[in-house]
Amino acid sequence: MKWVNNLKMRTKLLSGFVCIAILIAVVGYIGLSNTMSINSNANALYNENLSGINSTRTVRGNLKQINSNLELMLYIKDENKINELESENDRLVVLDNQELDAYEKTIVKPEDRELYSEFKTLLSGYRGIRDEYIKLINENKMGEAKAYYRELVDSRDKMTAKLDELIDNNVKWGKEALDNNADSYDKAFIAIMSFSAGGILLAVVLGLLIATLISKRLTRIMEFAEKIGGGDFTQNIDMDAKDEIGSVAKSLNSAVDNIRGLIAEIANSSTEISATSEELSALSEEISSRMENINASVSQISQGTEDLSSVAEEVSASTEEVSSMTVTLATKAEFSLKTSNEIQERAAEIQQKGERAVTITKEIYEEKREKILNAIEAGKVVDRVSVMADTIGNIAAQVNLLSLNAAIEAARAGEHGRGFSVVAGEVRKLAEQSSQTVNEIQDTVKQVHEAFGRISGNAEEILAFIQDFVGANNQLLVETGTQYEKDARTISDVSIELDAVTEQVASAIEQINTAIQNVSATAQESASSTEQIADSVTESAASIEDVARSAQGQAELAETLNSMVQKFKI
Repeated sequence: MKWVNNLKMRTKLLSGFVCIAILIAVVGYIGLSNTMSINSNANALYNENLSGINSTRTVRGNLKQINSNLELMLYIKDENKINELESENDRLVVLDNQELDAYEKTIVKPEDRELYSEFKTLLSGYRGIRDEYIKLINENKMGEAKAYYRELVDSRDKMTAKLDELIDNNVKWGKEALDNNADSYDKAFIAIMSFSAGGILLAVVLGLLIATLISKRLTRIMEFAEKIGGGDFTQNIDMDAKDEIGSVAKSLNSAVDNIRGLIAEIANSSTEISATSEELSALSEEISSRMENINASVSQISQGTEDLSSVAEEVSASTEEVSSMTVTLATKAEFSLKTSNEIQERAAEIQQKGERAVTITKEIYEEKREKILNAIEAGKVVDRVSVMADTIGNIAAQVNLLSLNAAIEAARAGEHGRGFSVVAGEVRKLAEQSSQTVNEIQDTVKQVHEAFGRISGNAEEILAFIQDFVGANNQLLVETGTQYEKDARTISDVSIELDAVTEQVASAIEQINTAIQNVSATAQESASSTEQIADSVTESAASIEDVARSAQGQAELAETLNSMVQKFKI
């Protein structure tokens, strides 16, 4: 079954419907060809056999009447009566000629034409003898007429025998046409029933097979997509099919792998930011504490010049320590700036991958949607099968009507039309069975329509799911990357500010060192330097507080990133 899974959905659907359409076309062709054959045999039975039998029997009856009139003419003395009989004979001769002309038009078999030619020869001879016989009667030569009458009877008997042979042959040929119709009916019945049963079975098997193959894999993809929608990226979907559904599964696996790597990267980066922020906060508190010590030292310097030397030494030592810490703080600030730049680059990469995932998802959605809609449109070939079935049904109804008319004509013919009535009944039965077969074909087409509708609905649901849920998740990834990039820029700005503040602190400390060196020169200069130191310490304390606030903000951003990452399972 693996090769079936690798076929495109369009190929699967078209293959199933083409097989069913072929079977239905075969059934239709068999029904039409056999119906045409039966109709042709029925026409031949009526036009060639029954019409010929009626014509020949009419001629036979007329000939008997003529012979009866000829015999009466020997014994009737009334000349008027003889003239009436002669006129009656002339009328019957005209009728015979019309019936014989009609019969000659129905002749198709060489044997029938040969017999008819022989009959015409005998009829011509009979009519010559009859004319001579009537001439003797009109001349009142009754003795010679009686002797000539025996020759007339012999000619009549030969002609009647040939006419009976024509009638018997037409009856035999009618029986053959009836047998041909019965044989055509049996063959058509067996073929139509066999192909109909095969078509129904094939339609059910193909419908179940295609529906099962598509439904199972769509269900797996829906379950997998629901897990993705819930933030679970720990698993991949295992599907080796090479059709549209297999391509969707592979695309989802690729998207999950990309998202899983991006989330892991975000988690690691947020952890690094959090650790850096904690170190920066601790360092800021320590510097703030040192600034308090410097402020206290400056206050002691202002109390008197006596302890100026010792205070200057203490302040000098403190400023050296602060200078060392400032260098450390500057190093941390540079590291934080570098880290934030790396985070910003990764955030941009996350955003690009997210946007690419959105683009790929849209392209796959549009491509598969178009292919599925084309396959659904191609499946509408079944409607043409329904039209063919309606056409066969109309033909069967017409045949049924023709058989009914034939039965009526046979009833009018009485005993002579009994065989034709049987044929008409069989034709009517065949037409009814053809109508029943058409109904079965239409039921099968309806079932195929319903199965096709269910397959179309499932395909539209998975397309909608890809558009609504997978697209939304990819959009969430893009938004996360964008927010992550903004946070990295904020951290970078804080690091730049921290670096600037550190430079200010270093400058202030340098000024403090210069002031302390000048303290020992004069008390006046010491007082002036003490004021500068106090001012510088105040500015440094304010800068340290700014650094502490920036570090706290950075820690909060890192915590926010961590909480967002925790929503996903990788």
